[in-house]
Amino acid sequence: MESFSDLIRELALIDIQLGGRSFSWSNKRDLPAFAKLDRFLVSESWEDILPLSTCKPLPNTLSDHVPISLHTSLTGQGGNRFHFETMWLEHEDLCDIVARAWSSTSHANVVICLALKLQMTRRALTLWNRTQFGNVKRQKLRLLETLNKLDITLESRPLSSDEPSLQVSSFDDLEKIQHLEETMWRQRARSLWLTQGDNNSKFFHVLPMQGTATI
Repeated sequence: MESFSDLIRELALIDIQLGGRSFSWSNKRDLPAFAKLDRFLVSESWEDILPLSTCKPLPNTLSDHVPISLHTSLTGQGGNRFHFETMWLEHEDLCDIVARAWSSTSHANVVICLALKLQMTRRALTLWNRTQFGNVKRQKLRLLETLNKLDITLESRPLSSDEPSLQVSSFDDLEKIQHLEETMWRQRARSLWLTQGDNNSKFFHVLPMQGTATI
């Protein structure tokens, strides 16, 4: 046992911590004894390439040892899945957002450097989307309310000097938002078809009908 410990120190191996359990072995007696006998040992170069590796226990059945599994990741787990929105391509700030995020981090290891740059870019685009496009529905309702108030005003009096320009700008902004919505839903429809295909055939038969409907 001492020779094994000496070998670990000599090779500078790193013990990946077992999440959720303190021990990996029990004698399963009335007065049980516990020990951590099962583990993953990795080198420093492993840590450089896969710094977010985790060790997780699996359900234990008949064995007195707890099965453990190794999970490797460059960017971590959890959180919402990232989607690139086609409508972003029409915004003039997109290239600047990506360029700033991409150049905001660096690392000597090429693999880690790429992972970090992708992570920072994803975060920047997610935040930008939330602030720039996240309240599209609210913006649309606000513009519709403004236009409706101006229409009601016209029924009782002529528009004031600044109200016509407000009306024109509200119309322009509303058209932009409606175009963004159309782009977003076209992308959603295409993604749904690619993932579920004919399971959504009824839905996709309705889409062209909606495009040709007349009032």
